[in-house]
Amino acid sequence: MASAVANLHSGNNARFNAEALSWDSRPFVHEASAGAANAIRARLDRLQTPEAGYEVLEIGCGTGILSFMLARDERVRRIVCVDAAEGMINVLKTKVEKDKEVGEKIVPLAILLEDAEDMALPPAANGNGRQKFDLITSHLVLHHIPNLKSVLETMYACLAPGASVMLTDFENVSAESKSFHPASKMDGVARHGINAKEMSEVMKSVGFQQVDVRAHWTMDKTVERYAGEFGKEDGAKTAQEFSKLAGAYGNRIGSRRRLWRRVPRWAHIPLLVTLVCACIGLLRGIGDLYDQHVKRYPTDFSILHFGANETLALPPPEQPMRYTQGSQIDERYTYLRDLGHGQEGSAALYADLESGDIVVAKTFTTIARNPLPAILAEDFKGVATTWPSEIEAGITLGSHLSGFVPVYDYFVLQADGAGHSWTMVSPFLSNGTLQSFAKREGSDSHVSVRQLDQYYRPALDRVLRSLHRLHRLHLCHDDVKPDNFFMKDSLDWLLGDLGNLRHVGHQWHRTRSWTRQNQWRDCRLNDVRRALKSYLWFLRTASVDTSTFDRAFWSRSEGWAEIYWDFVKSVSGVSASDQKGNSRKDEASLAAGTERELVCTGVPRHLWTWWDYLLWY
Repeated sequence: MASAVANLHSGNNARFNAEALSWDSRPFVHEASAGAANAIRARLDRLQTPEAGYEVLEIGCGTGILSFMLARDERVRRIVCVDAAEGMINVLKTKVEKDKEVGEKIVPLAILLEDAEDMALPPAANGNGRQKFDLITSHLVLHHIPNLKSVLETMYACLAPGASVMLTDFENVSAESKSFHPASKMDGVARHGINAKEMSEVMKSVGFQQVDVRAHWTMDKTVERYAGEFGKEDGAKTAQEFSKLAGAYGNRIGSRRRLWRRVPRWAHIPLLVTLVCACIGLLRGIGDLYDQHVKRYPTDFSILHFGANETLALPPPEQPMRYTQGSQIDERYTYLRDLGHGQEGSAALYADLESGDIVVAKTFTTIARNPLPAILAEDFKGVATTWPSEIEAGITLGSHLSGFVPVYDYFVLQADGAGHSWTMVSPFLSNGTLQSFAKREGSDSHVSVRQLDQYYRPALDRVLRSLHRLHRLHLCHDDVKPDNFFMKDSLDWLLGDLGNLRHVGHQWHRTRSWTRQNQWRDCRLNDVRRALKSYLWFLRTASVDTSTFDRAFWSRSEGWAEIYWDFVKSVSGVSASDQKGNSRKDEASLAAGTERELVCTGVPRHLWTWWDYLLWY
């Protein structure tokens, strides 16, 4: 909170000098300054930061509470803090001495700033006059200044070209604004808050562009019920509470009840509805945060760690730690090119110098959610206690099942000048994913859906058998989709991306976030459903005529459609007549309905129905 500025005289400065030592003990002062700092930082987010950082001038800085908050922002290079009350500046200097790390950004000056070329200001970098600033701030100062235009002209002259002022004060909206100050503190108060319209006009008359004067935040403060209620005692107590304070380019004042009475009657119901929706949204957000916490619970792979004869089936790493050496990982793998980046990490192609194969090395950057098995603890002692579930799934499933992308090698990679990260090596399948394969097939396809189904049905059968074997191990893939099928050849589709593999009964499958993403609670049935969807999506994308596919899909006139709807009916009870009615819709509606039905993940917003919006909440 500020104490004094230009146009304030010694009588008012005496008050702030006397209160300087106790100024920082007032909670209201800190709360108001925090609101101003948040409003200023929010505005800075929309501006381009100067290359060297912001040079800031705060006029009426008081003991520097706001200055310290802004100085902690990495975008701020230096803050020149000006105040006419020497007592306030002395307190600020003491704080600067105590907090060297932040204080080194702060330059306290006890001056009455009325001239942009005041010799007390730092010199310009080019030696021509005084420094000009990228940003000028003042907080709860303007209501002390009789001549606003004069101080705004001084601020304007202190700005560098293209720079900004960000001023905060309480707004004068009615006679009640007078209650901001108790009767004993009226000396030195030039006005009871800032009138937004008048302030905007004065700023424009000075020459400011893109002027924006409006309320940015509110806060509470207790005021006198009658003049003189708080007496003449020190103002520390009276500055703690206030009914409504809005800041950043103008403030708003009034009790909650008075504010509600100023709202037109016709707006009461819409406001209440908005409040209810906001509360529902808040509860939804809290629920989602909890669900995301549950999602990171570890997967139980213990059943895979031992073979049928109780022998260990978890192969140890060939080399627990490997190191990058230029474009190589140790002397084993040579970098070829990047494949892409995702939420979990990045993947790149490498040449395996030992086997001569081209392999994919996936490096993980996300926090690993599975504890490292005890049998491997010694290998990675002092390096890691957790590891990615995708690595554990890959190396354990590789010794039990076919139909999944195997893991050839795994290790902790120490990069040059960086930390270490888990890395796994798997084969490079040049045919790509089912998603890219389908688009290549469909680009010049002259084949009907029936012919495609006759040729590719064995691939689907292999996938379903692989999932069945996985489910017998009490595990679910949880992320079956076209982009996670890797093509060993046209009829051998391997399931990869095992990072979402979870055991049956994992709590994630019981959360609302899971079911809201178009998933079934039984993860085994959900895997099969998504595999069937992926296969039908492939047939549709690779076929010569999608409209023929759509009509046959909804009318169930082909065997491939029967497979899907019979499965859905066996689980959800959807009847054939329910689907055949859709086949009579127009072509565009059929296409949208088919796209929606074959989506494996959450339904895209452009395909949502009113029911989806209700379920979202």
